[in-house]
Amino acid sequence: MKKRILTIALSSIMVMGAIFSASAAEQIDLQDDAVSKHMKLLESFAKTRGVTQYPDYYAGAYLSDDNELVVLMKESEMDKRNALPIEAIVEPAKYSMNELLEADRIIDAYFDEGSSAASGITLYGILEDENMVFIALENLTGENEKAILDELSGSVDFEMLKFQEAKRMVNTSANLGGGIYWEEGTRQHHISIGFRAQKVINGVAYNGFVTSGHGMVLNVVIYDADGSRIGTSKSISYGGTVDATFVHADSQSVPSTTAADYSIVGNHYVTGFTTGATVVSEGNGSGRRSGKIKSTSVSGTDDRGIKFNDYVWTEYSSVEGDSGGIAYMTVNGDRVPAGITVGSANPGSVLCKIQNIIDVTSVIPY
Repeated sequence: MKKRILTIALSSIMVMGAIFSASAAEQIDLQDDAVSKHMKLLESFAKTRGVTQYPDYYAGAYLSDDNELVVLMKESEMDKRNALPIEAIVEPAKYSMNELLEADRIIDAYFDEGSSAASGITLYGILEDENMVFIALENLTGENEKAILDELSGSVDFEMLKFQEAKRMVNTSANLGGGIYWEEGTRQHHISIGFRAQKVINGVAYNGFVTSGHGMVLNVVIYDADGSRIGTSKSISYGGTVDATFVHADSQSVPSTTAADYSIVGNHYVTGFTTGATVVSEGNGSGRRSGKIKSTSVSGTDDRGIKFNDYVWTEYSSVEGDSGGIAYMTVNGDRVPAGITVGSANPGSVLCKIQNIIDVTSVIPY
């Protein structure tokens, strides 16, 4: 009986909490075609060592409120619209994606310099739907904005910059309704399950799952609510593009792909993100909730002072207990892992991309 309870706890992948509305589910299905078109467009671009090389005419893409794919092309390059390998709404934009990426790179270097003005920056990245680069401050005032612009003077076109307010990313401590935890002395640290995965360590293949990496300790035993051992933390990556832990689950405790009333397909996953697309996440604190993607790649530092890069900024909120929970999207009719929620940005949440987790930690979703 204990084995059955344990399987249910692990396979639920954050099923506790709010019931997901039918209208929200319908919207997710409607976006599938547009997201697939966007992925096809991105795949058509050349790549160098795995990095996409955007043509000069390309200025970004996003989903409209009607779930239509909108492709932005630089104003001077609109005559190339017939070169697109997909059908989509095409609109002119001032800046190419390459220009936005260069501005983002300059801001990243400026952030790393650590000036007094830059220390107030909480997030920065590209807003494809607005064809701008945003800089978020914990305390947005005219004085703080001017201090940053003075230091960036001559290095970036100010017209492409947008300032807004957002709190520093907080790593919401992980939790799971079943009371799964690891111990540090007399203290219990609760964790959430992200997605099922395999990992080869010293020539041995282990089955298990991925959760968040912040606060985790290597080689600690993971327990269920009854105090029964269910696995061991085998590898941790925290900082840069990844915040993840691989937990080797005991053979009888490997989670299924089922989440609530439908399945999460584990043998393929999201490889690209579209601004405006809806992401769903499961968390013990908030239950199931969804929100649109605000930026497909943001950087900043979390509340522990650790810098992160290439996270996804979403509209859905997170509270204590949500960290480590799976985030997923609909692709070609299947609901597939996109990553794991790792913290709250207020407004919204940030998630760590599954592709980055795979690249850095060498786990294999299944």
